[in-house]
Amino acid sequence: MAQISFRMDDDLKMSAEDTFKSMGMTMSTAITIFVTQTVRDGQFPFVIKSDPFYSPSNMSVLRRRANDMDAGRNVVEHDLIPDGELVHA
Repeated sequence: MAQISFRMDDDLKMSAEDTFKSMGMTMSTAITIFVTQTVRDGQFPFVIKSDPFYSPSNMSVLRRRANDMDAGRNVVEHDLIPDGELVHA
């Protein structure tokens, strides 16, 4: 039997262990199920999507705006909540 070792965020590991335990399995069993399905089907058993926030066009806009801010260009201060939209209890 092979042994695999990898690093994972502590909080993620604990959350995963709790989740798998509630399903009646160990982390090892869950990972084995994942790998078995991946090998059997020749693909991930779920859809992996990229976050559109990190698209090349969006990153270009963000870099340009950050450069403008650093240079003091096109910087307009504003309130996060426009006047008149606050609800007072």
